[in-house]
Amino acid sequence: MMLALAGLRGAGKSFISRILVEEFGWTRIYKHDMLRKLHERSDDLGNWEHWYLQQYRERGVSAVTEDILQVLPQTTPLVLDAVHNPIEWHTIKSRVLESRLFLVVASREVRERRRGPNQDEANRTRLSYWHEQKGSSSCLAAEVDWTLNGAASIELLRLELKQGLMTL
Repeated sequence: MMLALAGLRGAGKSFISRILVEEFGWTRIYKHDMLRKLHERSDDLGNWEHWYLQQYRERGVSAVTEDILQVLPQTTPLVLDAVHNPIEWHTIKSRVLESRLFLVVASREVRERRRGPNQDEANRTRLSYWHEQKGSSSCLAAEVDWTLNGAASIELLRLELKQGLMTL
């Protein structure tokens, strides 16, 4: 079972994944950690970020996502922080039968308080990944199974998560 989180920078994805770990017993997976692990297994001696960007450009999102799925721990349930485009999500959904996509939202003010100002460019880039790309005809937001308010109180988030997890 896998729950994948999507959202802008500072929306609360990591906070929500921490709640899932601490209060619901899930295993948290950071996609960047899995990409680092793949880089370590490669013969590339360069910067891991340059390596993974090159992998996405040359091999495509689906192939890299398949590689990530191969190095995931075998424990369940898993929460993946984070999914950024529909091709990635479709690949996960086709390989992990019990998977759901939760969107985490928060206002600009909250996101800026958490991540600092000047996140607009990074968020514009992320939003561009959410929309139609070669090989996909959908928007990531249209694929969402549940939405969480990343700015809600811890009590409300617990309730939202319990309700959302009932969809699994």
